[in-house]
Amino acid sequence: MSPYLKGETPMNRNRYRDLMDDIEAVLGERKRMLTIDEFAALSGRNRQTVWQWCASDKLPATQTMRGGRYLINYRQLLDFFPEVAA
Repeated sequence: MSPYLKGETPMNRNRYRDLMDDIEAVLGERKRMLTIDEFAALSGRNRQTVWQWCASDKLPATQTMRGGRYLINYRQLLDFFPEVAA
């Protein structure tokens, strides 16, 4: 059995590790789930734009409860903005 998660390769693991290092540098801690404000800060996008993407399902996110806040997996930074990894 592969030691990697489904769809994960050694190259992706390095990209995710580097991304987590960037998250820690900006936010001061390592976080797998990001709030809209954190995602906006890391991606350079407007908070309202990120919220609209989540609300319209353009950006995959988990809502904590109906009408609650959105949480976005940190990997969406690479999936949604490939240029972040460059």
